[in-house]
Amino acid sequence: MAGATFSMDIDSLAKTIGQMIRNVGNPGPMLEEIGEALVSSTKQRFNRETGPDGKEWEPSQRAAETGDKTLTDYATLKNSINYEATKTMVAVGSNVVYAHAHQAGSDVGRGLAVKLPERPFLGFDDDDLEEVGEIIKDHVTAGL
Repeated sequence: MAGATFSMDIDSLAKTIGQMIRNVGNPGPMLEEIGEALVSSTKQRFNRETGPDGKEWEPSQRAAETGDKTLTDYATLKNSINYEATKTMVAVGSNVVYAHAHQAGSDVGRGLAVKLPERPFLGFDDDDLEEVGEIIKDHVTAGL
């Protein structure tokens, strides 16, 4: 063929695509790594006292009086953050009964006399999305 040419070995491409499909065919390890990363990120929010949107939490009365951090008196909530991964999904959360009240805000106490402000700790921020994207890329391209 005269002039310039470009050729591609389709067998090599097919092998590469096949390897990528096999890497994603068992997403369990990838989802577990994502779960671990999101648990770590969520726990860091307790240290920063900020939500996934970057907004600072309203200090609790105890934290304001003692100078300590909000939601970390005994660190029960922070230490309860965990993940569950299956072959099709990963979920991050807490099994502590009052977790939702802090996440979404709630009226609590006797006669619902105490208003807890929203102090969201679960969710994604830009760094989480970037890290999850890197984890996915690494697993899809592993062995290529």
